[in-house]
Amino acid sequence: MGTLTKYRFSREVDHLSGHGLVLLDPKGCIVQMNGIAEELFGFMASEIRGRDLWSFIAEKPGQSRGGLNEALHILHTKEDGDIPVILRFSPLLETLEHQLVFVRPLKAVSDTDLRLKAQQTKLNALLEAIPDSIFIQDYQGNFLGYYPPVSGGLFEAGQKIQGQHMGELFPEALTGQFLEAFEGIRKDRRARHLEFSLNAGATHYEARLVPMNNHKILSIVREVTHAKEVQNILNLRNRALEAAGNGFVISDARAPDQPVSYINSAFTEITGYAAEEVLGRNCRFLQGSDRKQPGIAKIRKSLERNQPCSEVLRNYRKDGSLFWNELTLTPILDNSGEATHFIGVIRDVSERVNQVRRKDRIHRILEEITADKTLGEIAPLLCDLLLMPLGRGTVHMHLLHTQKKFLETLATRSDGIKGPKLPAEIPLDQCPYPEICDTVLKNCEIIRRIPDRNTQQNSFGKPQHQEGFRSLWTFPIRSSHQDVLGTFTLLLSAEGKPNKKQRENIREVLQLARVAIERYKSRERLQKSHNKLEAYARLLEERVADRTRRLEDTVSQLRRSNTSLEEQIEWTREAERKAMASHALFAAMARNFPKGVIMVFNPAMQLVHLEGEELETMGLSGWAFQDQNPSALPGFGEAQLVLLERQVTATLHGGHMSFELEHHGQTYNVNTTPLTFNDQIQWALLVFSNTTAQKQTQQELMRALRIEQELNDLKSRFISMASHEFRTPLSAILSSAILIEKQNDQGKESKRERYVNQIKNNVRNLVVILEDFLSLSRVEEGDIACQATSFDLLALLRSVLEELETSLKVGQYFVEHFSHGDHQVVLDPKLTRHILINLLSNAIKYSPENAPIHIDLDTDDHGVGLTIRDRGMGIPEEEQDQLFNRFFRARNAMNIPGTGLGLHIVKKYTELMCGDITFESTPGRGSSFRIRLPRKFKSVPDETHPDH
Repeated sequence: MGTLTKYRFSREVDHLSGHGLVLLDPKGCIVQMNGIAEELFGFMASEIRGRDLWSFIAEKPGQSRGGLNEALHILHTKEDGDIPVILRFSPLLETLEHQLVFVRPLKAVSDTDLRLKAQQTKLNALLEAIPDSIFIQDYQGNFLGYYPPVSGGLFEAGQKIQGQHMGELFPEALTGQFLEAFEGIRKDRRARHLEFSLNAGATHYEARLVPMNNHKILSIVREVTHAKEVQNILNLRNRALEAAGNGFVISDARAPDQPVSYINSAFTEITGYAAEEVLGRNCRFLQGSDRKQPGIAKIRKSLERNQPCSEVLRNYRKDGSLFWNELTLTPILDNSGEATHFIGVIRDVSERVNQVRRKDRIHRILEEITADKTLGEIAPLLCDLLLMPLGRGTVHMHLLHTQKKFLETLATRSDGIKGPKLPAEIPLDQCPYPEICDTVLKNCEIIRRIPDRNTQQNSFGKPQHQEGFRSLWTFPIRSSHQDVLGTFTLLLSAEGKPNKKQRENIREVLQLARVAIERYKSRERLQKSHNKLEAYARLLEERVADRTRRLEDTVSQLRRSNTSLEEQIEWTREAERKAMASHALFAAMARNFPKGVIMVFNPAMQLVHLEGEELETMGLSGWAFQDQNPSALPGFGEAQLVLLERQVTATLHGGHMSFELEHHGQTYNVNTTPLTFNDQIQWALLVFSNTTAQKQTQQELMRALRIEQELNDLKSRFISMASHEFRTPLSAILSSAILIEKQNDQGKESKRERYVNQIKNNVRNLVVILEDFLSLSRVEEGDIACQATSFDLLALLRSVLEELETSLKVGQYFVEHFSHGDHQVVLDPKLTRHILINLLSNAIKYSPENAPIHIDLDTDDHGVGLTIRDRGMGIPEEEQDQLFNRFFRARNAMNIPGTGLGLHIVKKYTELMCGDITFESTPGRGSSFRIRLPRKFKSVPDETHPDH
């Protein structure tokens, strides 16, 4: 006997004291009995358990065992006495196989009858209250009995069921399911459970089939349509939460420390924590020891005030790695305004934050390069930028010195794992680090895995696998001519090759390193050229002095030795040849100055030298520059010439100047230095370097940063607006549903109807919001086209007005002004309906109570015009030019629900149908919107409507 049967037997003993109670199994053997039965039998229950009841009865009843009729018996007791008794048999409802036998002495018949009748009355009332349909059938599917519920059920009231076969009342497929279950019960005598649907799947039932004696089956059928719908909604919600890309977490606001009660799978994917590791804990464990973030204090204040909030925090995954979490928390409030739960949405925005940080670092590096900082100052920034998206590891940057054949270690940076310290100089011959040197000598990158062997020694002298490194990457820094300028060497904790995104980041850092090194080398070459120029000047001075002395010696010698005139001329020619050779060497150097121009001015502000590779680009090739002033330079504007003359003057006074100059669409960085002779400034040297490519790269990076910031601002506005607009209708729906639940009494039908209307209106608002979002997406992607068909515009307008009647505020009403005649048009009815609903909903929303809303409809041979006028708050004049922008909300409408998409979509739909929309509005006096559409839509070329 099951636990339920024992429990029921115990209840019967408690409620029916005064009766002898005997519990029989399906074979009629005694299972249990109470104290009164023990007194009547004279046996303890343990003594006769398992014996047949009929062995104690002298007179067998005339009815079948298990019947409910009374019968007089003579009960044999232990002392061989006979006691006249009354027996009553009743099957137990739980199994319908075990039987409960009521035993009373004959003298208590009258009292017992009264009590049994009372029990029977209770049993009948219980059957009437059960909402299930109860059938008794045989194994062939014939109905032997039917106990219908008070209301509802499978069959109509009064329908004859008993005696009919299931096939006459149920569909053939359903009858087959029942008969298959009956056959299984007949074989193993075990209950079955079935689910089925009727009315074309509109009504759902579940049936429990229980075996009875005499080849019968008890079927209990219950309608579960509503329960199934609720379960489907719950399943859909759970699937939606599990399919969401963001992590969801729900915490109990009323429990101590607000423990987590739910997380979705995206939460586990983002944090690495499984559900059993999170449930019952406060979410602060994601912050680790990083508890002093400003955003945490803001979140705490918002939760204390039961207000939603959104902050970006530093959180840590299960493996200890950092990620940036954009956390949005929303409290769920009860009727008293107290929070019952907090719903959190976590979003991993590490990539976005790292991108911003990366762009800031790139901008700083470009500023450092432009400011001519040393490579020792720029190299650590480049190493940090390279290591930032790669994770834990160490990076080294080396500069190649081709003449001395060694690599200079410029910087070493680590994140999480410190790598080996490399010497300041690494020779290329007999190199102790073959991976680095092969990158230089072979001009190639090297990607390899560090072996997992304790005895394996790599080129850095230690078993780096034991230090936590798994990969070694080396990359050459190439010049614009693909020559090697230096290398980057990375030791990383992650095993594998760089992916596509990492490749892009590495390529970007290599380009910045190339710019920095080439600019450094250009400055180095310029300084060397300057030093050589000064050295040549000094050498020329010394040579002239030496030649003068030699000439004097020669003249003196000629005078003394009376040398011939031919010998004197020969010495003079030799001196001239040497002077001309020196001048040719200087001219060749200046003429081949790379990507720039060299100008030299004398103290009279006259050009005495002009050479360089950029002469043709600047339009100066072939120009007769000798003894010309700066104002004579062709192609320079007035402001540029003024700047040039000012810088030349300052240089001639001893200044070293540096400035930028635009010329013929090119940007030049100009550096000046004074040139001295005999401790006197004799010339001003101007070196023009073409920096157009570097300037364009910097401008493109700044433009990309501004676009990213604009996208982030637009996304934040969308998330904030959507959260607010969804939360308000959902709160109203929840409140109305709770109030309906409390208004179930009679006489409260009007209140229930009002709350139901509130739910409908809020659901309609949600549908409108969702349609706006969907329409915006489809409009922006160009997926909407005008599907023109013929319809009556006036009939469509009246159906929309009838639909919006329930949305009117107290005292609001429509005032209609419709022209007579034909209102048949060939347009898109769906787009037209959306335009009407949006404009009329806005008029209702922004108009006060007891105010009319005027609708004018006029037609002519060419088109139709619709005007909607209200007496609402109006639109501020300074904001009217932004009215049709997406997500725009006027400042006087911020406290009224809305998405800021409606009028943007209305304008797009109107233009799709070759129409136009205009409006007039006065703050405090209302607004008037007029739509003009053609009577018959005609498609237009894409040039007319490029957006569609």
